[in-house]
Amino acid sequence: MVNSLVQFIIRQFAGKIAAAVASGILFAVMAGFAWLSAHFPTVAALCSPQEVAGWLAAFVVAMLNIAANKWHLDQKTVAEVDAEIAKNPPVPIVKAEPV
Repeated sequence: MVNSLVQFIIRQFAGKIAAAVASGILFAVMAGFAWLSAHFPTVAALCSPQEVAGWLAAFVVAMLNIAANKWHLDQKTVAEVDAEIAKNPPVPIVKAEPV
């Protein structure tokens, strides 16, 4: 019951959740890089905080997408469809072409 409720909420507000998560990650990464540059400026100059935040946001949004779309169940469905196709392979239909 709770799992279904969480999936419903994620599906309904996925865009807003993704934007909030991306903004939060960007804020946290920028704050971390501000602290890092204050203490270790040479280390902070080696990478871009926006790229780090982008990669982290993409990872979190992908995890939300997997949670919302029941990825593990989708893989089971794909396996069942593949098994049915293997049992009854489709017959190619050749259409007549004008000469």
